Amino acid sequence: MQNIQFENYTYGTKKFKRPITCPHCKISTASTVIEVNEIKSTEKYLNIIYECTSCHKEYYVCYMESAVSLIFDVLGIFPHPIFSERIFPETIHNISPNFPSLYNQAYFAEEHQKFDIAAMGYRKALEVLIKDFAINSLNKPQSEVLKKTLANSISEYLDGFDTFVAAECIRILGNDYTHYELRYTDVDFSYIRKYLDFFITRIEMQAITSSHPLVPVREYSQSESE
Repeated sequence: MQNIQFENYTYGTKKFKRPITCPHCKISTASTVIEVNEIKSTEKYLNIIYECTSCHKEYYVCYMESAVSLIFDVLGIFPHPIFSERIFPETIHNISPNFPSLYNQAYFAEEHQKFDIAAMGYRKALEVLIKDFAINSLNKPQSEVLKKTLANSISEYLDGFDTFVAAECIRILGNDYTHYELRYTDVDFSYIRKYLDFFITRIEMQAITSSHPLVPVREYSQSESE
């Protein structure tokens, strides 16, 4: 739930995560509990009405009791927080005009906990960015680049071990979500986006440094970097 943070909170005998960010005004605040309604069926649910202490608007949070921790976990918040797309620098737009849209589609899916869709979306965004980088920054022939798999593109068009590792992790984890059963269940989903965010920074710097330097520089020697 984008930009909404929570804190552990006890209200009477019930423990749940209280929002400390208002979905209306986005200001960090200790919202006031106005009303608590408990629903019992096969599971225990809470519907809580809060009032923001900043803008004084009301909002609703639905919870379900965790069978493990006996704390009510958040199921949904209404109204839904407004989705804010990530803004990319001009360098990235110039390298890959389609990448920002692909990234934000995957980001939107992640924020709505559609992790299978998000993972595949981040993987596709990575492939488009790398291939556009090869075509537009490295001047590789488009006919050559488009035939390559993502794995081969990572191996051939990227410089630096850290950049390679980040791209490989995104590829492997993204592929994992296309399979019937997940293999890397111990890896938190957020690392896919974290690796991609790191990769974007590195690809931007690689694009900048691969063009003509702004000032005269010495000839690069591999031995000087070791």
